[in-house]
Formats: sequence, C-alpha cells, structure tokens
Amino acid sequence: MSGLVALVRAAHPDLDVAGVINRIVSTATPKGDPVPGPIYGYGLINAEAAVTADVPPVTANPMGSLKDWVATYRPSPDASGAGPKPIAAPETDDPAKTAQPTASWWPSVAKLTMNGIPIAVISVFLMLLAMIVTAAVVHVRRVRRRE
Repeated sequence: MSGLVALVRAAHPDLDVAGVINRIVSTATPKGDPVPGPIYGYGLINAEAAVTADVPPVTANPMGSLKDWVATYRPSPDASGAGPKPIAAPETDDPAKTAQPTASWWPSVAKLTMNGIPIAVISVFLMLLAMIVTAAVVHVRRVRRRE
C-alpha cells in the first residue's frame, strides 16, 4: 500500500492526503458485497488505475476522520475521568502471587539479535575449527604410525 501511495504522490504531487486516499479507494476493484465490506474493504487496489484514471477532486477524506476512529476504538479518559478504566490486578493476600518479576528470564528479540546471533556464529565457527584440528591430529597420528 505504501508503494502505491508513493506512485500516486509521484504522478500527482499536487494532491493532498484526502486526494491520494480518494484516488486509491475510487479506483479499487470491488470485491465482495457490500462495498466497503469487512473483508475486502473497498476492494483490491489497482495501481495503474490509481495513477492514470480521471478521478474527481475531493475536499474531505473519503475514509472519514482519524479523530473519529480514535474516539471510537481507542477512547481515552477525559478530564472528568470518563473513559476506559484500567484493568485492576487480582486481589490476593499472598504477595508472592502478585509480585512481578523485575527482569524476564526469556531474552527479548533485541537481545537475541544483538547478542545471540553473533554468539551463535562464533560458536559454529569454533566448532568447525575444533573438528578440523581434531581431524588434522588424527591424520598426523595415522601417518606417524605407518612410518
């Protein structure tokens, strides 16, 4: 989708966000019923039509306001305290059950990427080196026995 947006912006640099969205939505190939639908939305994007078709200009975003979406799906408490309440921790008398660990014993993806991959590469290299040295020592001993 971001590639299509870049193509539309390159072909029509004068368009604003609403114009780019309108161009993509109005040139999509409809799939399913109704349009927009819960599975395909407005349909399958058509990059060629989005760049070349004659699409009338719009003044408002055809998808609606992002503020409306945020208010509907990600409400936050207002000054009066209305809004979603945080989930309360279960009440228990045993502090051991409610204690949260300060550090996880399972490494994060970042730690695996930064530490685990280089360690794995070095370990494999050292194992191969050990196998080569062992094979060389065995070979030298066999040659000496024959002499």
